[in-house]
Amino acid sequence: MLLNAPSRSAGPLAASAPAPADTSLDDRIDLAVDALLAAQQPDGHWVFELEADATIPAEYVLLQHFLGERDAALESRIAVYLRRTRTAQGGWPLFPEGSFNVSASVKAYLALKMIGDATDTEHMREARSAILAHGGVGATNVFTLWGLLVTGIGLGVLYKRKGSTIGLVLIALYVVIAAGFFSIFSGRS
Repeated sequence: MLLNAPSRSAGPLAASAPAPADTSLDDRIDLAVDALLAAQQPDGHWVFELEADATIPAEYVLLQHFLGERDAALESRIAVYLRRTRTAQGGWPLFPEGSFNVSASVKAYLALKMIGDATDTEHMREARSAILAHGGVGATNVFTLWGLLVTGIGLGVLYKRKGSTIGLVLIALYVVIAAGFFSIFSGRS
């Protein structure tokens, strides 16, 4: 039976008071063990929230759109999560309470756009401004660029942002790789 996970702000571990500064290492270990034992379920397992940064749900949305397997109810919940986890700078961090990350922000912005958030809403305008202020798509990491290329989303953006020569080379590479990838799975290799 699956149990509801305790939230980060509730439960035995979150409620534990910090150890005094003069506490010995052994005392601190005992406090940690006691907190873990207090959180243990009757059958011996522990349940905690598994938290991801914005990139995981955003990549899920991008993948589902690419595969044509949208789930509107799940996308609605993901959109709420993405809107809730934005930083004060308007974008998204790589970890809770982290600073703005352009790659995470591009993925989250694009996911929200694909889910249906209008680009003229305040949160989308703020996110777009923050992304552009940090260099835009051209400043993202290789994983973000690759994800945009594989799905075909980033072809035009990459061409514009990287310059004509590098953009054309990467687009050609994308076409070759995509053709090979799809031929493997279509039985035409």
